[in-house]
Amino acid sequence: LQPHLGLIREAETLLMQLESPLETIELAAKEARAAGTKVILNPAPARALPDSLLANLDIITPNETEAELLTGVKVESEEDAAMAACVLHGKGVEKVLITLGEQGAFLSRAEGKKLMGGYSVKAVDTTAAG
Repeated sequence: LQPHLGLIREAETLLMQLESPLETIELAAKEARAAGTKVILNPAPARALPDSLLANLDIITPNETEAELLTGVKVESEEDAAMAACVLHGKGVEKVLITLGEQGAFLSRAEGKKLMGGYSVKAVDTTAAG
């Protein structure tokens, strides 16, 4: 990672997930945040994360399972998603987007909270759909 820190510092946005070593993610987030780069983390595959990493995130995008692992709040409703988001805000994350499968996604930020409903689509090719 060291040879690429300059690129991270110059980037507008840094998007990461947890398939890289945690120490790499932590260093990248810290350096990006210090440089004013927007830091987004998709916390998959699910695992516990240190508060020091969460404090360096602008946006986190957990699903229900990941949100529960990170916050201790079982997400089964919009109210649960709001409580989980509140925990993550308390750890320094500015925007929380909890994906809820067919129910859509729950967005929480300083401007307010919003449940964005899901919708059906006809799948044509799911290769690399995650």
